[in-house]
Amino acid sequence: MTQESECVKSRYVHYGDARAVRVLIARLNSDNGDIRAAAAEALGSFPHDTGAVTSLISTMCDDQDRPVRKAAVNSLFKFHDESIASAPAMKLLGNISDEFFIHDEYHFIEQLADRHIVQLVPAFNYALRCAPNPLMRAVAATALEKLNDKRALPALISALQDKDGTVRINAENALKSITGKEFDADHAQWLQWWLDQVNMGLGDK
Repeated sequence: MTQESECVKSRYVHYGDARAVRVLIARLNSDNGDIRAAAAEALGSFPHDTGAVTSLISTMCDDQDRPVRKAAVNSLFKFHDESIASAPAMKLLGNISDEFFIHDEYHFIEQLADRHIVQLVPAFNYALRCAPNPLMRAVAATALEKLNDKRALPALISALQDKDGTVRINAENALKSITGKEFDADHAQWLQWWLDQVNMGLGDK
């Protein structure tokens, strides 16, 4: 890391002033990768700030520079559950590309599921339905299994028709785990069962 980027990190964090978040977020748009990485690292010092977590998730998904994405992930590990759960950018998880979705991003998403932040069910539902990356869809299905929330069932049932085999297997495993039912990968059977649950008023129980 360059001397200039070290300066970015120390100048704001040592003040302990949350107003520094605005400046650090702006630094995430620098043309200098070292500066972006330093800003991403420094934002980890503000674990209650929703704006910081939103910007870091966006950086994790979109930045072309591997060290910058890694710094963003490392900072995200420090954020409190309530900050992560309230971040509007959680839906960006569905947009991580095949090229970028490697160990650090995978580990971060696994950790989110392990932390059992149930407010993230809609974000993982979105990722399972919409992510162009099949690995992201597969990880989302596994995350939903860990969260064990019936709000995930429609997305998981739909995923039984995913073109990717791993996504279908993970969705099937999640459905069995959440419901205790053994319908294998029969989409029609799962769908009929779910419609029956909804008609009986049991869909949200």
